[in-house]
Amino acid sequence: MTIEEVKRAYEAKLMALKGVEGVGIGADQSGNPAILIYTSDPSIESHLPRRLGDYPVRIESLGGPIRAYPKR
Repeated sequence: MTIEEVKRAYEAKLMALKGVEGVGIGADQSGNPAILIYTSDPSIESHLPRRLGDYPVRIESLGGPIRAYPKR
């Protein structure tokens, strides 16, 4: 599976978890392709996977939920 296919396969399940704010594609610390999981609650990080498919997972803590602001 490509990284895009892996992201699509797991995205809905990850987004259903309380504290997960987003899922994306990026790179790990070595510059290799990785699945990114953005969280608003660092306490859930230990419950998240470290790999999805053949790809490593990088967890990014946002420090709070993502909020959309109205257009001005």
